Amino acid sequence: MKFIMSMCSLIFSTAVLAQTSMLPVECGTMQELTKVLVEYDEKPFAIATTQREMKGNMIENHVLFFVNAKTRSWTVAEKVSDNRYCVITGGINFSLISEKGI
Repeated sequence: MKFIMSMCSLIFSTAVLAQTSMLPVECGTMQELTKVLVEYDEKPFAIATTQREMKGNMIENHVLFFVNAKTRSWTVAEKVSDNRYCVITGGINFSLISEKGI
């Protein structure tokens, strides 16, 4: 359980970091996102729900984490509307942290 909570915290903090550091964010439909994921052969790995206040309203969005287990590339995308997703960040050298390391 600690591991799952830690992964959710990592994913949420990545989303917050992307919003506050002015990283370039690419947005599009699920079909457009899927083209990128197919190119890197990344598969769905985890999902979490973000909660944040925006202009006095509580906003909830889903954050999706995709991973290629062989190449260890990864992508984090946030679902911002019914069929609109924004790639928040991505990278290389994905690895799991065991519960003992948390």
